[in-house]
Amino acid sequence: EQDRPRSIAMRAFQTAIYGAHPYRHAIVGNKESVSKISPSDLRAFHENYYRPNNTVIAIVGDIKEDEAKKLLQDYLGLWERKNIIFPKIALPPAPHKKMEQHIEKNLSQATVILGHLGIRRSSADYYPVLVMNYILGGGGFSSRMMADIRDDRGLVYSIYSRFSTNLLQGDFRVSLQTKSSSVGEAIAGVLQEMDKIKKTPVSVVELEEAKSYLAGSFPLRIDSSNKVARMLMQIEFYDLGLDYFEQHVKAIQAVTQNEVQVVAKKYLNPEHYALIVVGKKSEID
Repeated sequence: EQDRPRSIAMRAFQTAIYGAHPYRHAIVGNKESVSKISPSDLRAFHENYYRPNNTVIAIVGDIKEDEAKKLLQDYLGLWERKNIIFPKIALPPAPHKKMEQHIEKNLSQATVILGHLGIRRSSADYYPVLVMNYILGGGGFSSRMMADIRDDRGLVYSIYSRFSTNLLQGDFRVSLQTKSSSVGEAIAGVLQEMDKIKKTPVSVVELEEAKSYLAGSFPLRIDSSNKVARMLMQIEFYDLGLDYFEQHVKAIQAVTQNEVQVVAKKYLNPEHYALIVVGKKSEID
């Protein structure tokens, strides 16, 4: 990980935007935290949290419901429930300033992550944000950032934006790689695109293309038993409702131009953000 620029940048970015909040931690831990874990720590964690009343099981395949229930009862029937006391975790505090950090790495190109706090998965704005981000930078070669900063200006090798959603607030981030000499210009381009989508309504063509792709690609996310099981886990974990398979596409198709601009104004902040640059400082503009 210490040799991968994006991993280095991502850890620094999460620390910058989440501060002391637990979301700053990478799931895999770090060199110091992992080295301190003892067998008794693992046993205690397992004893406290691996309980049937804290578990979701999804079974997908050529099996009837009563057969599945019998197997679960045979193998897990004696698994004891437990009253679990979870840590109380507040929402992460919203940053009110711009934060910049350079991490020295002897590389021929720079890796950049720019962003701030985003939305929760349960947000009523989830679908307008999904469509807005597709147009902004999440739509690959169809996105504005790719078209302007990569295709027209030739500044980046790759660029994308993403809203990562969790039970609590996730993050919004733009990731890019560029020559050291074009870092400043590429960052300026990102901020310009964020500002533009806040101030000017997206076109009907952009809106319909985004909705068409997001709705049309949904079946590819559930075209195998494994994918359906993973989707069911998410539906249960985030309490999305078992009508999610029908409602997801309908919700995408219902997004309007006005809603896209409303959420852009609400959730994009080209003034208060965290900026992480990994690269050779002496060559970075």
